[in-house]
Order: sequence, then C-alpha cells, then structure tokens
Amino acid sequence: MIVLQLVYASFFVLLSIICCLICLAIPRLRKYAIQTLVAPVAFGFFALGGMAIVGIGLNLSGIWESDLNPVLVIILYAVYGACGFFGAWAAIRTAGRLLRMHSK
Repeated sequence: MIVLQLVYASFFVLLSIICCLICLAIPRLRKYAIQTLVAPVAFGFFALGGMAIVGIGLNLSGIWESDLNPVLVIILYAVYGACGFFGAWAAIRTAGRLLRMHSK
C-alpha cells in the first residue's frame, strides 16, 4: 500500500520541481517559483485527503463499489478536484504571504 502512495506523491513532487525550474529559468517568472513549488504538492495532498474523507463517509453509509452509479462517480471526481483546487489555492496564498512578510 505504501508503494502506491509513494507513486502518487512522486508524480506531484516531480511536477512541482519541473514547474519551479521553469519559473527559475524565465526571469520574469522567478517571483512565482515558490508558489509553483508548493501548488502541485498541495493539490495532491488535499485532493487525497478529501477523497479519504469521502471514502470514509461512503463506507460508513454502507455504499460499496458495486453500488456506485455514473452520477456518483462524477460527484466523487468533482470532490477530488475541488478539494485539490482549494487546497492548492490556500497553499499558494499562504506561500505568497510568507514571501511578502519575509521580504519586508
């Protein structure tokens, strides 16, 4: 089970490093390097956390994989994306505020 989690996390870490290096290579994007380093990892973390909470809720309510219909699957994907998006958004805002506080 831990291998699957490492594969999941490694994709977001790799994406984060690539985006950060691109921002460092382009002079006018250098100010966004920290945010691009934080955003993909935060998306993965919060999306996985949101899906874990939904999974626990589905399990407690008695809905099993065989009971999933296409509408419920679309809703689950929407929850995954929304949790990831808002988690990444909060991480970007926090990183930006910390950079502004540190630069003063």
